Amino acid sequence: MRRRVFENISSDHAAREIKLGRGGLRDIEFTVQLLQLVHGRVDASLRVRDTVSAIAALETGEYVSSHDAEEMSAAYRRLRLYEHRIQMSNMRRTHLMPEKEADLRALAHAVRGPQETRRRAPANCSTNGRPLRAR
Repeated sequence: MRRRVFENISSDHAAREIKLGRGGLRDIEFTVQLLQLVHGRVDASLRVRDTVSAIAALETGEYVSSHDAEEMSAAYRRLRLYEHRIQMSNMRRTHLMPEKEADLRALAHAVRGPQETRRRAPANCSTNGRPLRAR
C-alpha cells in the first residue's frame, strides 16, 4: 500500500512532500494506527482518535519507548505546523514545502515561536543542492 502511495507522487515533488513523502505525516499516522490496531484489542487506553494522544497512550502502555514517542510527537507537531502555515500563506490545500527562497523565509518566520530570535543559516546549509545565501 505504501509503495502505491510513493508511485503516485511525482519525482519533482517527492522531496518536498510533507504529508505523503518518506517520514511525513502519513508515515507517522500509519505507524501509530498500526500499533493501535495491534495492541488496542486488549488495551482500551489506546482507543483514542487523535495521533498525538495515541502516541502518548502508546508510550504510557510501553508499546513505544519514551524517546521514540517524543521523536514521533515532535516530528508530527512540527510537520503539521508546517502544513498549516503553508496552507494559510497559499490560501489553498497543499502538502508541499515551498521551493522559492522568499517562501522558505516566510515559512521560517511563520513557524518561529514568540521567544525565538532570527538565526543565521549554518554555512553548510543548502536547499535543492544550492547553498543558501547568508544575510
